[in-house]
Parts: sequence; C-alpha cells; structure tokens
Amino acid sequence: MTTLPPLKVAVNGPRLSCVIDVALALSPGGFLFTLRLAEEANVFLGRELWYALDSQDIESVDPAIRTEFRLWKLARVDAHLNGFRVFWVGDSRQESLLPEDIDKQFLQRYEKLAQILDEDAIENNGETWSLTDCDRSNLDTLALGGALMPYRPIIFTCNAPCSTLLEYIGRRMKLSQASEQSWHFARNQFHPLFFRNGISELLWHGLRLNVIHLIAPFAMVMPAIEPNKSYYWPESVDWEEENPVNGWEAAAAYWYSLDAFVQ
Repeated sequence: MTTLPPLKVAVNGPRLSCVIDVALALSPGGFLFTLRLAEEANVFLGRELWYALDSQDIESVDPAIRTEFRLWKLARVDAHLNGFRVFWVGDSRQESLLPEDIDKQFLQRYEKLAQILDEDAIENNGETWSLTDCDRSNLDTLALGGALMPYRPIIFTCNAPCSTLLEYIGRRMKLSQASEQSWHFARNQFHPLFFRNGISELLWHGLRLNVIHLIAPFAMVMPAIEPNKSYYWPESVDWEEENPVNGWEAAAAYWYSLDAFVQ
C-alpha cells in the first residue's frame, strides 16, 4: 500500500504592500509606525522623504516634526533600517531598495506614472508653473501607489492639516469616502495587526491615520520601456507611441479614517 505524503497547508498569505507618505513619515509617531508596520508588511517610502532629509538641517526644520526628522536621519545614516522590510525608490536602480520578488516593470511603471502626473499638472497650470514641495511629495506617493497596483497597495497618510494627499488625489481622480461597512471590514483587517505589532499604542498616543485604497487598472497594462532607454524620471522617456496607454485612465480612490481605533 502506497503511503501518501503528509498534507501541508500554507496559512501565510502574501504580505501587504503599504505606502507611507512624507507627511505621515514626519508626523509624531510616523517613524515608529513605519517600522512596526514593516514587521509584517512590505512598506514603501517615496524618494521625496530622502530629498527632504538631504535639503534641510535639523535646526531649520519645523519644531513639530524635528523629532521624526532626526530619527529618520539617524536611521538612514547608521543603517538602522536594515532588517526591516522598508523599501524605497531612489534616483537610479542602484539607489533603490526593493523586494527581491517585485516584478521587473515596477520602476518603469513608477517613473511613467509620475511623468504623467507631472505633465498633467503643467498642462492644467501652464508651463511657468512649478510643483511645490507638498505637490511633489503627493505626486511621488500617488505614483508609488499606482506602480504597486499588482500588489493591491494600501496608502497610509496622517489625518492632520499638514497632509494634503487626499486633496491632491481628489483633483486627479474620483475620490470617495468609504462606507461604514467598509470601515468595519478594515477594522477586522487592521485590528489584529495593529495590536500584534504595537501600533495601537501609537494611535492612543495621538497618531491619526487615514487609509487610501487606489484603483488604477490601466497602470497594470502600460507598455514596457525599451531596454536601452533610461527611465529615471524626470528625464524624458521614449515610450511606444502606437496605442499609448495612460496609466491613470479610469483611476479612482477610496479613503477612510482609523480614528475609531482610539474611541
């Protein structure tokens, strides 16, 4: 009689893919939130965070974010992010840190999606118009979320006046506040993760979060860039001109607040 091999059941699903916007990263508690979330999720940071750290010294930073600014500076210099699943896009592939299993078209999607947002902003505001630091950070966060569409990204931002991400997204696509039923679904999803990783006490301590779910189906079918072309935005990119695809076509977003966690 043939012995059957033991039955093995995999209970671990794919990791969450989460994007942290700059306003949240620099908000009180944002640094710890990022690292604790990265214990169980792939957490992505936009390169605008590094630009902000490189362009200012601690003395010139708003006192409200000085602690987080210093924490990120120290973590970056002393490699304290090693061992956490914290990833980012740099100015080149060599300066980027990405998961080993991410698809090869990820950086190309990111650069093209950012380029489209930038070109749309110039078209709507005139060629003499330039992005503010907030706009560039929001553009970076949204492009990162769009590039992660194959991985069902969740974007986290802070529920505070310093964050303009929701306003930015609302100017570029349909943005709706999720229903109460959606909030209950989200609570069931985040509740065990937040308690397990010590995020709950950050919420009790005053951290306020908004969650954004992005839908951008055309971002998943944009043509690939020719291998010999550079794709590091803001350099121009020679994309296939036949049957062009706008990755933001038919895009929409839904958001809700996690304030109920502390009620």
